[in-house]
Formats: sequence, structure tokens, C-alpha cells
Amino acid sequence: MIDAPVSGSVSMAEAASLTVMVGASAEQYERIRPLLATLSAAQHHVGPAGAGSAAKLAVNTVLAALNQATAEGLLMAEATGLDLAAFYGVLRDSAAGAPYVGYKQKAFLAPETAEIAAPMSLIRKDLGLALDLARGRRLTLPVSEAAYALLEETVAAGLGHRDMAGVLEALRRRPHPLDGTRQHQGNPGMTDAAPGCADIETTIRSLEDARYAAMTAGDVEAFIALAHPDLTYTHSDGEVDTLASYAGKLRSGHYVYHRVEHQVDRIVVAGDTAIVVGRMHADITAGGHAKRLANLVMAVWTRKDGRWLLLGFQPTPSPAATR
Repeated sequence: MIDAPVSGSVSMAEAASLTVMVGASAEQYERIRPLLATLSAAQHHVGPAGAGSAAKLAVNTVLAALNQATAEGLLMAEATGLDLAAFYGVLRDSAAGAPYVGYKQKAFLAPETAEIAAPMSLIRKDLGLALDLARGRRLTLPVSEAAYALLEETVAAGLGHRDMAGVLEALRRRPHPLDGTRQHQGNPGMTDAAPGCADIETTIRSLEDARYAAMTAGDVEAFIALAHPDLTYTHSDGEVDTLASYAGKLRSGHYVYHRVEHQVDRIVVAGDTAIVVGRMHADITAGGHAKRLANLVMAVWTRKDGRWLLLGFQPTPSPAATR
């Protein structure tokens, strides 16, 4: 078996200037290298099968950090009144001017006309896989955790389809941690009140929307990215799942969500815990049987390393539905 993921943009793929990371035996690598050379500018043998994917995930941690650092630099330049186009030229020619900075200029400065090279939802998925690998090796990656938290927040706000350079917009919209004000996009001097709890409630509502959307779309990886590793997921029939067992049932088709309508009635925030009380109506298939659900629900979210994750879910059949 051989794995050979690549690094580079769509334009680099069209120009055959990608970088390939190959996991294979030395003999396999020498055999396929001439073919890879026709598709890429650089080929690297990084180890046996599987090593290419590990290298790709490690590259993604650097890419995500560089993407966010570029956005933060632009945000600081904007806040101090610098012309962003002029500053980008400085950035591109400075010690920080990696190739990525050069070819993402249009995506950062004119996103409305730039092609989407890598949507934030995809980068979030890849960075999530990298963080999972790191945790499995008992590593802590604080910069990657921060980048992932921002990507998760941005995707939950409905911006996941935008290019990864869109984190600049997400940073513009973030409240200031000291006074709770929020910057307006395109006018950093303008702010509106955004109390801490209210902002958290907005985030939690977005995350609730995102998790139900992932369930109806059958996007198991997106659901996992929103869940705490110690998730307890209870069903209205009394069955209880862990994150692993629930994800397995979603993948196998044991649970299929055809339609979900949910309503948030109340959110209680206490420190790093948020409790959501509401209702959920759904048409699902469970174990091959069609079911219509009408439940009162409670979800528990907890903040871990700056990220809000679903820790618990408890539905109760609505009294009207059980009559």
C-alpha cells in the first residue's frame, strides 16, 4: 500500500507544482516517483505506508497557524490605519512571506472575487484529524487548538463554505475580551454591545444548528468535531451511547435522520458549562424502523481548550406525543 497526499493550491495543481508526501517502501517510491514527477514539483519519501498522511496532517497544523497569523497581522494593520494592500506587500516580502502568504493575497484582500481554494469546513476537518493524532501521541498543540476553535466558531456561524482566508472576517466579528464590544467588518472603529453571556448563547445556538445539520446530512465527522470525547448521548427509548458507539451507528445507517426541527427555549450559562433546554421533532430510521420523534430535550455543552463541545444529550418524549 502507498499513500501520497499533496500540499498546494488549485492553481498549483493546474501548474503541476504541488508537493507530494509519499508513504511507501523505498522500492515502491522509486517505482512511482517518475509518475509523481509529472504531477508535482517536489516529491518526498517520508517513510512507510501511512507516513505520507501523517506528514500531511503535520503540514496542515502549520498551514492553519500561518493562515490565522496572517489574518491577525492584517487585523492589526487595519486597526492602526494602514492600507491593507500596502501592508500585504510588506508582509509578502518580509521574513514571514511564505509562499502561502503570496498566493492567498486576493483571498484575504478581495474574497468576494477570489476563487475558493480550500473551504474552512475542509480545513477544520483536516486540523481536527491532526489534533486527534496529536492527542493519541499525548501531545498538546496550543496554537493548533486555538486555530481549530476559530474555525469551528466560523463554521458554526454558517461560513464554512468560504475560503480559509475567511478567518479574517471571523476575527473582525469577535467581541473584545475586556469590554465585550464587537468590531464591524470593514470599519474597525465601530462597535456594538455584546455582553459575554449573550455572545456565548449565540455561539451555542449556532453549534446546536450545526450538530443537527450534521445529523441530517449524515456528516459523521462534522458531528464528531462538535462532540466531547466523553459524550453521553441518551435516546428517547432509554438507550445510551458513547461518542464512539453513536458515531458507529450513524456510519452504519442504524440511525438515519431524514428531517429534524429543533427549537431552543432557554440557555443557561455557568462558567464553562452551557445547558440548552428546548424541543426536537424528527423523522428518523432507527434499526431499520421508521420513527417520528417529538421530544423535550436538554443538551449540555462544555468549554474545553477554548472550544465548546457537546458533552451530554437527554430527550424526553413530549407529553402531547405520548397521549
